[in-house]
Amino acid sequence: MFDTLIESRRKSEKKRYLGVGIVSLVMHTIIITAAVIATLTAGPSDNSVKVDTNMVYLQEQQQQ
Repeated sequence: MFDTLIESRRKSEKKRYLGVGIVSLVMHTIIITAAVIATLTAGPSDNSVKVDTNMVYLQEQQQQ
């Protein structure tokens, strides 16, 4: 009835798979980069003025 299998004459579509792989890689890279950037820029920003503090050492007067 069947001398050859149905898939025996199937032509390989290596170029198609390569193109799909490249598109997939680019899309995943874009999505991951966008997620990282969104995470880094998320959250409330600190716009308050920072007060600079200085340490001042006072010497004790020596009694004579």
